[in-house]
Amino acid sequence: MQGDKDNSREKPEELFREYLSRSESGEEVTQDEYLTKYPELEADLKKLFSTLKAESTEKVDLGKNPIPSGGAGPAKEQKTLGDFKIIREIGSGGMATVYEAHQISLNRKVALKVLPSHLSFSDQAVRKFQREAEAGGRQSHSGIVSILAVGEQEGVHYIAQELVGGGLSLSNRLKELRENGDLPAGYFREAAELTVEVSDALHHAHDSGVIHRDIKPSNILITKDGRPKVSDFGLAKVEDALAHR
Repeated sequence: MQGDKDNSREKPEELFREYLSRSESGEEVTQDEYLTKYPELEADLKKLFSTLKAESTEKVDLGKNPIPSGGAGPAKEQKTLGDFKIIREIGSGGMATVYEAHQISLNRKVALKVLPSHLSFSDQAVRKFQREAEAGGRQSHSGIVSILAVGEQEGVHYIAQELVGGGLSLSNRLKELRENGDLPAGYFREAAELTVEVSDALHHAHDSGVIHRDIKPSNILITKDGRPKVSDFGLAKVEDALAHR
């Protein structure tokens, strides 16, 4: 019974995430569709939907005005979160925004995943964000994006992780193939090899007590040499950890 209660509490945010995923993939989907289908969750869903516009204006404080390269144009103050200086935004969704950032102490570039400010007030959202960090942090595998650090500054929660190929995902790669028309030579072999590598990464995750539960092209990043890396453990189930708290 306790598990049913936990699932019902998470459902509005999971539906909101599903809506964003469908919308970002180009599917024609409306908020009314969800409000009509889930009338018992209407109040919670409306709160989440209402944050979309507000969040898009709030996040300009991070990464929208980076210091220009080469000295061109007026310099803008670079924002920092803990040990990390924000460089630019490289991806965004309703559940998080990802920035390219510079880790000051180790002088390296990382991907910094930031929980939207409107979700920082939700204990459930913060717990899920922390669970994502823990699920990813358990992994040490070439096919899984490495978690480097997790932190919070003035109410802003973030996860620092390996920067992979500038944020290029399998979803981007498939879009390019569709636009180009003809499949390149060796496409099917490459697809089979990629599938095997992703499966091996997920097998490793399962062995460490983590079930991803959200595998899709946008959550598979592609390295510069064409290798896949599984990312985004935001919906993962984690054995004997935060999933049970």
